[in-house]
Amino acid sequence: MSQDSNNIAVKNPSRILHIFNKICESKLPVLMREIQNQSLAVKGNAVTVQQVGEKHELTIENISNKGLQFLFDKEEIILEFIMLSLKIHCTCPVIQTSETQAVIGLPSALFSMEKRKNARYQTNKNNLSFISLSIWSSTHEDYVSPPFFTNYQKFSSYLPIDNISTEGVCFVSRFPSVFKRIDQQLIDKKSKLILPMTPPISVETNIKWVKSVKNSVNKVNPDQKIITYLAGCQFTNLSQEATHNIKKYIQFIINSSDM
Repeated sequence: MSQDSNNIAVKNPSRILHIFNKICESKLPVLMREIQNQSLAVKGNAVTVQQVGEKHELTIENISNKGLQFLFDKEEIILEFIMLSLKIHCTCPVIQTSETQAVIGLPSALFSMEKRKNARYQTNKNNLSFISLSIWSSTHEDYVSPPFFTNYQKFSSYLPIDNISTEGVCFVSRFPSVFKRIDQQLIDKKSKLILPMTPPISVETNIKWVKSVKNSVNKVNPDQKIITYLAGCQFTNLSQEATHNIKKYIQFIINSSDM
């Protein structure tokens, strides 16, 4: 990984600390790679930054037992994460590992590896957004649907958006009901985007991909997994008004992230 070709370098310690505090607020997923063999990676979530003496340490949780074994004898690792539209990497010392987590030191510099062609912006609990598909809705009879409340029926069919761009969205759910109804290349001409402080936006979407991911959820037993389902939708025939509202929402994400 040559640092000469990178787009951005952040070397100010206060700025680096600020960025790591931000990724911990969102519990962002991170990858840890061996310096000598970067094809191998361990997944986890950044959870806290603590000051120890004059230095700061990052705690990473939700690491599998195999991942912790992989990190056990490492002195340094390459840490990767995505923030806003940038894929960031840095070299960090491994301070310690335990049965449930790893602790690493903050780096002296951050570098961007690439700029995404179509920038995707990660949502979080402070800027939630949803998509509603006309081809599916939650029902009492479907036991793998989200919880269903008669007086709030439409809310149970709102699918949380994981990331968004002016080209499309990735939505996510732990309930497989909707993913049994959709498949690749399915077109929904009457989808609706639900963005903060904005009336629902009518959009036409094309499902480009569908996948499931297993994540550790138990700190005591990281090998205990829960399945999360994701789908990528591409916007088609997006109106100028819809594009404008999506751009406003993306700017809100950028301002709240304050990288």
